[in-house]
Amino acid sequence: MNIKKIIDKRLVLFIPALVMMYIIFSFSSDDAKESSSLSLEVTTDIVEAVDEVVYDNSMDDTTFKDYVKKLHLPVRKGAHMTEYALLAILIFLPLLAYYIRFTFLHYLSPVVVVFLYACTDEFHQTYINGRAGQMTDVLIDTSGAVIAIILAFLNVKLISYIKRKKSKKELTN
Repeated sequence: MNIKKIIDKRLVLFIPALVMMYIIFSFSSDDAKESSSLSLEVTTDIVEAVDEVVYDNSMDDTTFKDYVKKLHLPVRKGAHMTEYALLAILIFLPLLAYYIRFTFLHYLSPVVVVFLYACTDEFHQTYINGRAGQMTDVLIDTSGAVIAIILAFLNVKLISYIKRKKSKKELTN
């Protein structure tokens, strides 16, 4: 039996998804203090950018800290949604190489994989100092995947609409 027939070259296309899974796992391995510190730094950078662009660096210290405090949780959860949205897309795109007809299953598969990975990620966090696995985080992570797959669905529909319109135009010419 030829080993090349057993190993499908298209499986290589899933490597970016595996890399993204590793990145998510690495972030989840940070203890609570490290994790919070990183997202607080990102939030501070965002508020600094807003202060510079919108307020021309005129925001006072109290207002600045208040904005950071208010935005920290949404930025943190938004980052989770974004990384899981990216994971869903990195799972969705290689499926195109298998010439799978766009069915409901094609769109559902990445969401299911992301949901299961989010569950294992939250379980993993129960072993990290100061972290806790929470079902709400699984739902937040999965919602990022759902949004990404809805956008992918709309994109596929738009592309097929444009192609149909273009082919009709070519037939009439």
